[in-house]
Amino acid sequence: MNLGLLTTADKILSGFIMAGLILAYVLLWGSESSASAEYAEIEVNGKHVRTLSLDRPGRYAIHGRLGESLIEVKDHQARFVASPCQGKQCIHMGWQHRTGAFAACLPNRVTLTIAGGTRQWDSINF
Repeated sequence: MNLGLLTTADKILSGFIMAGLILAYVLLWGSESSASAEYAEIEVNGKHVRTLSLDRPGRYAIHGRLGESLIEVKDHQARFVASPCQGKQCIHMGWQHRTGAFAACLPNRVTLTIAGGTRQWDSINF
């Protein structure tokens, strides 16, 4: 018995599996949703403090535990521009634009969540 050779049935089965994987990628991750995100929810210490429309560009100061975090909205996306925390991980998260996207300044206890539209699948959704 030679284990190095594939039978015709093995090749056909492998082809179906590959086609299924490609189809799953295209359907779940390959395209943007037609319903784009509409607004950003801002929370401080777990409490909703503001809703920002992604249609209106601007910069918004949000007061957190350590001081003010500055959030910018532009071109249907939002991001942290400045924050009083040390590591600045919230700023390094960059622009958020997909429904369900999330950025947070944990030391300042300010969170930014993109909402409205159809939620996209990512590596942590089940």
